[in-house]
Amino acid sequence: MEDLAHEDLGSILKNKVPSDEELPGVYNKYERINKILKYKNKIRKWRRQHPVKRAFKGRSVVAGQKPRIKGKFVTPEEYSEYIRSSCKREYYSSLKEEYFL
Repeated sequence: MEDLAHEDLGSILKNKVPSDEELPGVYNKYERINKILKYKNKIRKWRRQHPVKRAFKGRSVVAGQKPRIKGKFVTPEEYSEYIRSSCKREYYSSLKEEYFL
């Protein structure tokens, strides 16, 4: 598609399209060329309006930022609840150790 962008599509297709007897379908040679040109121009227009974004960092970066508990993805609410409960457990376990010392 890139090499076609710099050349005249009509002349390329006229050279590549066989004679009317060899064409499949209901369109004659010139109708077929016009429909193909219309489609190619539509694709060109869409590609100009939607350039390729090369700033994609990858799924692994996104996955690395998501909260997990024991390897499973969790919602931020579940994660904060887990952190709160684990902090309480650590606090109480340290109190018990101090009490028995």
